[in-house]
Amino acid sequence: MMERVKKILSRYRGGIVAFSGGKDSLALCLLAREVFGNYHLCVTVRYPYTHRWTVDKAREMAKKFSLNHRVVKMDLPYELRENQPLRCYWCKRRMFEKLREFAKKGWGTFEGSLAGEEAREGLRAAWEMGVTSPFAEARVSRKKIINFLKEKGANPEEIPSETCLLTRLPLRAKFDLEIIRKIEKVEDFLREKGIQGARTRWHQGLMRIEVAPSLLRKILALRKELVELTNRLNINFITLDLEGYREGSMSKL
Repeated sequence: MMERVKKILSRYRGGIVAFSGGKDSLALCLLAREVFGNYHLCVTVRYPYTHRWTVDKAREMAKKFSLNHRVVKMDLPYELRENQPLRCYWCKRRMFEKLREFAKKGWGTFEGSLAGEEAREGLRAAWEMGVTSPFAEARVSRKKIINFLKEKGANPEEIPSETCLLTRLPLRAKFDLEIIRKIEKVEDFLREKGIQGARTRWHQGLMRIEVAPSLLRKILALRKELVELTNRLNINFITLDLEGYREGSMSKL
């Protein structure tokens, strides 16, 4: 199935790949390197709400697999002064505009969405900008991507899924960089303690931590250290969500 992806890529002389540092984009970068050789560039965009850890992970993976890599800092998109429901669309739209600036004559611009993700606003932005989604076009499954990464020497378990820090804020909340950095520091602390995939949701002075139910006992053992950290960050209240991690929970408020 990856041969289909290579065939799609081979329509172009070279390629720019949107590289978030996640599993799908890493697999696409590896395929781009195979097809294009040195005529590939994996670009990681760092917005003010991009988790620092994801950028560090992208750098680490790029170095490990000898990818041509560049981190590009971008300002907060004008449309995201408030955390609006179409944030993914505007975030990706502005990102793809930037990525296309790096493309040379005959090069394509690519992103790693899978088949079945067509409803996502970010993928709509890709279509509008003429950005190709080879995995979606070739109907590649997540299982195939994980197997491919293992074949190439990557450990998928060390590449947990990550989302931007705007997903920790209520919809239509005004962007606040100070709050974003506080959320980032709490999640960095949890990751350093071996708790992967934590989400720290913000509710007007209260932080609500979501983790997988299997990690609830482990995070309770960190209660004292967490309280000390949040006190230093001037966070009024910190709570643990007993229901555990739920994707998109802030959109239900």
